[in-house]
Amino acid sequence: MKKIAKKILTTATLISAAFVGNAVANNYLPMTIGDYVVYQGEKSNQQIPSKVVEDDGTWKYFKNFGGLGDLWLHLSDDNKIYVWSETDKKVQLFVDLNSAEGNVQKVSIAPCNNGEVTITSRAEEAKVPAGTFDNIIKLSFRNNCADAGVTELWLAPEVGVIKWSETSIMGPRDYQMVRGNVLGNTYPQK
Repeated sequence: MKKIAKKILTTATLISAAFVGNAVANNYLPMTIGDYVVYQGEKSNQQIPSKVVEDDGTWKYFKNFGGLGDLWLHLSDDNKIYVWSETDKKVQLFVDLNSAEGNVQKVSIAPCNNGEVTITSRAEEAKVPAGTFDNIIKLSFRNNCADAGVTELWLAPEVGVIKWSETSIMGPRDYQMVRGNVLGNTYPQK
């Protein structure tokens, strides 16, 4: 009886570890069809909605992903985010969420985010109109356009992109999450 109980417990532990691993893997890119987030520019009343319009279980097609435009993204089981590059017509690593602060990754996202993405923080806290978030991974970009392109992006667990900064011909612009519904959670939370 003890052997059977031990086998059942071991099997249950392995199965639960597999499910926990998947939850962690999708922690920073959790949105799926039906979820949405709305961002607003700090210097304007322009609101930008973002949502997943296609999800095949491995790749997600985002409308308006963090100022980078419409993108196909994939989060692997080992916490690497991959992007489909329309420019190069191939899959490329966008960022390895397991890598240390300071890790630099080459990236090519047309038209103005061809350059490098760096993890500049793994433990940020940020307050935006939709709420206060912690354990944020902050990414910084060095890109190829002097007057356009995303310069920073904040990813919060269980939400995704909560904020981004970009450069423009009119100077820097910041966009923050003002409302949304992700994984059944409504923001701002009351």
